[in-house]
Amino acid sequence: MGRRIDFSNPQPLSKILDALAAGLGGPSAFLLATPQGTTDASNIQVKSAALCNGSGGSVIGGADVDLLITGEMSHHEALAAIEKSKCVMTLCHSNSERGFLRAHMKGAIQRAVEEDWNKAEDTNDSKVEVAVSEIDRDPYGFVVRR
Repeated sequence: MGRRIDFSNPQPLSKILDALAAGLGGPSAFLLATPQGTTDASNIQVKSAALCNGSGGSVIGGADVDLLITGEMSHHEALAAIEKSKCVMTLCHSNSERGFLRAHMKGAIQRAVEEDWNKAEDTNDSKVEVAVSEIDRDPYGFVVRR
């Protein structure tokens, strides 16, 4: 599952980074690949983006957009994208899924489970709760050496 976003006005890449960080709970680092020859990412304007949580490189890699956003993408997929003047932002696999789980999947799973639960004949419990783990985390983290 992925999404395409077309902005009515070009957006600064930095604004998109800030919005993503806020939506993901505030991570302070992302992996960013910019088009070959780009020396200053602060000047990049984005007209369109494709987004796929998790390992979405194969899902959105061929999209005709300025920015690809995913949890992880292979080295060669990223190289191919920047050769085509695209930016690639990877957020770490689990990090990219966490907000989607809370905002969309938790409710969908809750409704599906309740529907099945209510159809069951041998249930004595009246309530089922779906929770998104706050302990689980991406196995990778960023290390900044001084």
